[in-house]
Amino acid sequence: MPDTAVGPWGVPFLGYAPFLIGGCIHEKLDRLKEKYGDIFCLNLAGKDVVIMSEWRLIRDAFNRHELNDRADLLMFRQFSDGNHGILGSCGNQWRENRRFTISVLRDFGLSKAPKLNAMIQQEVLKLCDLLRRNEDPQDFQHPLNLAILNLIWKLTAGKFIRKQFEHGDLQLDGLLDLVSKVKDDAVSLGLLQILPGLLHVWPLKEVEERKKFVTREPPKDYIEAYFQKMDEFKQKGESNPYFTELQLWVTVAELFIAGSETTSSAVRWFVLFLLRHPNMQEKIQSEVDRVVGKERIPSLDDRNQYWKTPNEFIPERFLDEDGNVMSNLPSLVPFGTGRRQCIGESLAKMELFLFVATFMQKFTFCVPQGYPIPSAEADGSFVITSPKPYKFLIRERLHT
Repeated sequence: MPDTAVGPWGVPFLGYAPFLIGGCIHEKLDRLKEKYGDIFCLNLAGKDVVIMSEWRLIRDAFNRHELNDRADLLMFRQFSDGNHGILGSCGNQWRENRRFTISVLRDFGLSKAPKLNAMIQQEVLKLCDLLRRNEDPQDFQHPLNLAILNLIWKLTAGKFIRKQFEHGDLQLDGLLDLVSKVKDDAVSLGLLQILPGLLHVWPLKEVEERKKFVTREPPKDYIEAYFQKMDEFKQKGESNPYFTELQLWVTVAELFIAGSETTSSAVRWFVLFLLRHPNMQEKIQSEVDRVVGKERIPSLDDRNQYWKTPNEFIPERFLDEDGNVMSNLPSLVPFGTGRRQCIGESLAKMELFLFVATFMQKFTFCVPQGYPIPSAEADGSFVITSPKPYKFLIRERLHT
């Protein structure tokens, strides 16, 4: 590390990386913050990394033009097949594809709240029916991932993948496993083994198939819009290195991974804390009953400094003195900040609201008899902080 850097020493060749493996990485970084301050350095396998642990520093840094690019890390090169896609690319390639992707996704749903609202409602109700049929202790990670992937694939490829799954498609079953494992295996660079299979099973297969049927009709989904964009350059006799088939299928794979496991983990954390705090579950149910009602499907159509005790479950911290939700809190950055802020923030917020509100309208989640109350400790994943596996029972709420 530079002579002026503040931070812990590591071991030869590996740096501090061995000390971050196992357990919750954010807790380990919090302990380092207590010793070294809000900004410090680590060496991870030969790469010097700056850690920032204060939201003002983070917002300032991520809004600086000179920090727009990605570091040249092996993980990103493997994930994006040589820094393609959006997550790992830089410069004009990143800028052009990010702008195009945001524009297309907005056209196909993110700017059309009623249409997207109906799509999400459909998936939520199907998931509720599935949960309702299971009277045994259950874990809904796979069906929840499927519901969210269904929405992403509809926007991306113009169709649902649920039908293949319901007909026993083993490739799709394997895809759900892979999506869940990506966050766990990134720390050991297991993406070397995982990503090629993931890319070739669905995104690449779909891209290759759709290439045969490109038309000049208004595009129906992201893949078709991308091919039409490539065709525009071809018709002009131009070659644009920023819009290629490789760039397309890497971006589609990124949308799969980044858009599913993140939202799924958030919903599973929500249910876990309901199991740990039944009194809070009752408060949320009362709020849903009062605002939404007991029969109307929850909808978004009518939507117009540090936390104290951050490790305690206090949902009221997001309410003002009048009980209204406080939005745009500067210290809350779940979707990142700056020019690389998550492009799927609007979709994720809609999904979280509709899944959570519908669950609270229809079910009470309970800890099964003989099972421990699930731990609030994270699973130690490197990329996404997910809860450890747990089981629950649902009790259907009977409205009179």
